[in-house]
Amino acid sequence: MRLLTKIKFATLALISLSSFAQKGQSFTIEGDLIGLKDNSYMYLSYKWDDKIITDSAKVSQLKFKFKGSTLEPNMYWLYNDAKSQKFLIFFVDKGEIKIKGKITDIAEATVSGGPSQEAYKKYTTIVKSFDERKNTLSFQFQSAQQANDQAKMQQVESEYNTVMAEQEKQVSDFILANPSSPVAAYALFASYQDEPKIEQMDKLYTQFTDEVKKGKFGKLASDLIATAKGTSIGYTALNFTQNDANGKPISLSSFKGKYVLVDFWASWCGPCRAENPNVVKAYNDFKDKGFDILGVSFDSKKENWLKAVEKDKLTWTHVSDLGGWGNAVGKMYGIKSIPQNFLLDKDGKIIAKNLRGEDLYAKLAEVLK
Repeated sequence: MRLLTKIKFATLALISLSSFAQKGQSFTIEGDLIGLKDNSYMYLSYKWDDKIITDSAKVSQLKFKFKGSTLEPNMYWLYNDAKSQKFLIFFVDKGEIKIKGKITDIAEATVSGGPSQEAYKKYTTIVKSFDERKNTLSFQFQSAQQANDQAKMQQVESEYNTVMAEQEKQVSDFILANPSSPVAAYALFASYQDEPKIEQMDKLYTQFTDEVKKGKFGKLASDLIATAKGTSIGYTALNFTQNDANGKPISLSSFKGKYVLVDFWASWCGPCRAENPNVVKAYNDFKDKGFDILGVSFDSKKENWLKAVEKDKLTWTHVSDLGGWGNAVGKMYGIKSIPQNFLLDKDGKIIAKNLRGEDLYAKLAEVLK
């Protein structure tokens, strides 16, 4: 059963207020939340170009007001304490936006705004209704697991999968019914970012208007599809360039014409180091038959990286930006655990993933006869 996850918000750093407004369509946000205190502050944030931008408004006469402009409809979040995880999330279009509710229950406050906010309400209504059902089933599964009731576990898992399929159908229907709304693009991105389904995503994305495709959430959806394809068997792997230990840029595309294993690892990764002897054997036995390896290290210290390369006798090409888990290629490929690898054919198409030990050797023996 897929585990339910909770969104966690990091403490947000304030950026100068002059950078908050974008040239575009003007909006005002007026709030009336029960429990507000005069001279306290409300904070409003949004994300643009991977930067979180935050404005503040002082509460006066138990109300607050923000003024700004936005290049396109965008998602914002409102809160009164950066350390709190209680946020009101909504979409901002041009024009007036009214917020009413209780400060103690800010996430459930009512937002009256433009067409994007109305679409977002419909989308969140769908998601929330299924979240309640999934939460109930998760608790039932945990209880059955603790009791070691295998029959009950299978029953609940089957029900959970049915609910997931129902949710996917309703979200797909929402997206298809709103092809000109950026919220539809957001819904596609949010619904498939954990478990991409290329065919379904492609089908939904093609229905968007050109304006939506060019917008922030259309680009996020497009990038998600491209990443899913570029890391899936049967598709051409995402190309990348990263420096080797001498600062020389190495591109994956330069390996075309060979079978190549893109190997994500790190010196501090025990399972990676344990697997290295198998990779070394495969490399030594097949390197003269058109096989090569490109290692991508998640190390942050060059010295440790190079010592491991030498000690484990990893004599192939290696790259790293020494960004640790923030390695740019790792982020591009959606790597959340290591070791991981991708086996590419001579044309750069992915033919296998996460081959270990004898499986790697057997696959190479098959394709490099």
